[in-house]
Amino acid sequence: KGTYQNQVFDERTLSFTIGEGFLQNIPEGVEHALTKMTKNEHAQLKLKSKATAGVEKFNIPANTPVQYDVTLINFEKVRES
Repeated sequence: KGTYQNQVFDERTLSFTIGEGFLQNIPEGVEHALTKMTKNEHAQLKLKSKATAGVEKFNIPANTPVQYDVTLINFEKVRES
């Protein structure tokens, strides 16, 4: 769930591949944090500046601080070829 000035602008459950979050409008900071999380971990992220890249698609000004509440429900490691 993403909030800006105490207003929810993004709330969803989704599945994606790390490195391709931009295809689903996931801010860079959220995607980076997910790489450090473990299964079923919950985190409250306060993103600012470059880490917010992607929120402008929700009509939020670029480089504006936002907050995300994220829970990593599950993940799979992909085998490299």
